[in-house]
Amino acid sequence: MAKAIKKLMVETIKSRLDGASDFVVIDSSKMEALDNHGFRMKLRESGIQMMQVKNKLALVALQEQSIDGIEDIFQGPSTIIWGAGDIVELAKVVTDLTKDDETVEIKGGSVDNTLLDSAGVEGWSKAKGRLETIADIAGCLLAPGANIAGALLGPAGTLAGQIKQIGEGEGGDEENA
Repeated sequence: MAKAIKKLMVETIKSRLDGASDFVVIDSSKMEALDNHGFRMKLRESGIQMMQVKNKLALVALQEQSIDGIEDIFQGPSTIIWGAGDIVELAKVVTDLTKDDETVEIKGGSVDNTLLDSAGVEGWSKAKGRLETIADIAGCLLAPGANIAGALLGPAGTLAGQIKQIGEGEGGDEENA
């Protein structure tokens, strides 16, 4: 293959990845065409993209984006999967789609230029996502205020109920008298 064509292919890979540093690499070479199409459609529904690549060209493109140490992942047929909101969502979708499919093998991936093996990708799939973490933080921030409000409203509500009961009790005695 001519150098100009290789350079064009590397540029295409870089532009398609659009600077993504979070991705998963799988081997989908044993998949049949219809299964592959269905797999791609399920990924696309989640906002995830998939691209089969030549290993050497992908390595050059990723190394130009400062992602190093991924040579071990790009052995044999390789498909890069990227997109979604964050690595947790990406890992969850990919592991869910591949757990029952023996024709697909998760080879590894990258998170913020840090290398992952297949166990690392599976580990990320079990972690809390961005929105879940934000909800936990918001809950922790709001809990002290809710506790203070409950402490202030609890005795005040009890006092108001007792005053109401005393008031109704006195009015009830007057009616009976």
